[in-house]
This record gives sequence, structure tokens and C-alpha cells, in this order.
Amino acid sequence: MDHIILELFEVPFKLDRIEDIDSKIKKFVKKCKLTIIKENGHNFSPFGFTRVFVLSESHIIFHSWPEKKYLNIDLMSCKKLIDLNKIAKIAKKIFNTNKTKLKKVQYE
Repeated sequence: MDHIILELFEVPFKLDRIEDIDSKIKKFVKKCKLTIIKENGHNFSPFGFTRVFVLSESHIIFHSWPEKKYLNIDLMSCKKLIDLNKIAKIAKKIFNTNKTKLKKVQYE
């Protein structure tokens, strides 16, 4: 089981609503070799969103804070993920930022 939290800072794209960046989110999921089963999301007022995907591997959740140009990705997988550094590189490329922080959650 792998659980990572990937923080993206200084994202130059509009992060107000899911629709603003949904194609990039789905591209990220695909590039990470994950399989979407179901999806849902919520746009907050006045801005920001949470986007949730149930995966065949487990789940991935995206949270945005547009006022901070910040996107948080919470990914849990029951199968071994591709290399974690590769995941960070994919995110940097798709979301056009070099400022990221990757945390691997450890379980006993």
C-alpha cells in the first residue's frame, strides 16, 4: 500500500473551479497509470474545489486553494505506485510548477 501527499505551490493555472483544470487533473491520473472507476467533485463558494476519484487501485483527491495558487493531491493505492519521484515530475510538468513537496505516509 502506498499513500502520498503531494503539495503543489505557485500553480499558474486558474484553480477556482473544477472545470478550470479538470483536463489536467485527468491527464495526471492517466500518466500515473491509475484507473478511474467513479468521479465526483464540489466547487466551493466563492472559489476552490475538491475533486475525488475512486480508482481501481484505491482513491485520489485534489483540493485547491486558488488564493494561494496551491493544489493538494492525496493519493492512496493498494498496489505499488510508479516511482514517487516520477509522480512528482509528472505533476510539475502537467501543473507547470517547480515548487512541490512530496510526503509518503508511513503505516505500521
